[in-house]
Amino acid sequence: MKRNVVLGLDLDGVLYDYHWAMYTFSVCELGYAGSYTDYWIKEWPSFSNEKQEYLVSLPMPYEISEPSKQVVKFLKLAEKYANDVNYITSRHDDLQRVTERYLRKHNFPFQDNLIITREKDVQATLCGVTHFLDDMGKHVEKVSKVCSAFLLARVHNIHEREKYNTVNSLGEFAYEVFIK
Repeated sequence: MKRNVVLGLDLDGVLYDYHWAMYTFSVCELGYAGSYTDYWIKEWPSFSNEKQEYLVSLPMPYEISEPSKQVVKFLKLAEKYANDVNYITSRHDDLQRVTERYLRKHNFPFQDNLIITREKDVQATLCGVTHFLDDMGKHVEKVSKVCSAFLLARVHNIHEREKYNTVNSLGEFAYEVFIK
C-alpha cells in the first residue's frame, strides 16, 4: 500500500540552482569578481533590501540553468512514490510565466501545482503537504509547524543548519520521505 506523501518543494536553491545562476549573472552582467562562497556569504548580505528585491525580480537568472541529474532523478522518484507534488516558491508574481515555461520545458511532474507565495506555511496547510523542503530557514521554521519540514544545506544557510531538520542532498531527502 502506498504511503500518503504530499510534497511541498521550493524551487530556487532546491530544484533550480538559482544561487549559481545569480552568481553567474552577477559575474557576467554586473562585473562581480569574487568567489561563489564570498558572493553568498559576504556580498549578497551587504546589498540593501531594495537591491536584493530588484535582483530576484529579474527574469534572466531564472532561465539560464538546466535541472541537474540529481533533480531529474529525484523528480522521477517523486512522480512514482508521492501522491502529489506542489512547487511552492516565493518568486515574484511577474515570474509566473517564466516559471511555468521552465517546468514544462523540463517535464516536471505535477507541473500544474505551481504556487507562488511568501506564505508557504499557509499553502502547505491548504495542499495537505506532509513533507516540505526549502533552502531558507525562515520558510522551514514556519512550515515545520504544519508538517515535516527540512532545510536543504546550501552555502548561504550554513549558520542555520543546526536549528532545523537538515538534509545534504535531494537523495537524502528522498530517503527521509520514501524509505525511512
